[in-house]
Amino acid sequence: MALPATSFATDQIKARADDLKSVYIFNFIRFTEWPENDSGQGDSATTLNILNNDRILEILEAIAAKPAGRQVGLKLQSCKDEACIQGSSVLYIGESEWSGLDPLLKLVDGRPILTISDIPGFAERGGMIEIKYHNEKLTFAVNLQAVERAGLYISAQLLQLGDVVGRKNE
Repeated sequence: MALPATSFATDQIKARADDLKSVYIFNFIRFTEWPENDSGQGDSATTLNILNNDRILEILEAIAAKPAGRQVGLKLQSCKDEACIQGSSVLYIGESEWSGLDPLLKLVDGRPILTISDIPGFAERGGMIEIKYHNEKLTFAVNLQAVERAGLYISAQLLQLGDVVGRKNE
């Protein structure tokens, strides 16, 4: 009888982690600035494409419907392949993309698309923001070189809260 309870507890922990990841993603967007005319911010919405993670999409839709979410002006889209990169301001890459990550990162390298994932080693492999689960807490790492190559600016307030990899002297 312990197995169903354990499975239920594991599902609850994963659901809670997905809720927190979604809040992190929303705040990463709030504390990022795009070059003029590239962000989709201002006259039109910031386009967040979510590659292969419908659960994160559902949670972000709920966040985007709230007053703070409407203020940011998120346009959310689910996508199943790399064609969704066109028109993205932000790309969340689900863990199922592990094997195709390197070619995907090459496609967006240097483009003003904020890349976020929870794939282990994402920031070290060239992604911009990696969400990590460490010591029963969510943390994150920012690859500053990837962010700068894309012409994006991430607030110093946000950088102080996470680990920074890819500084110019590293």
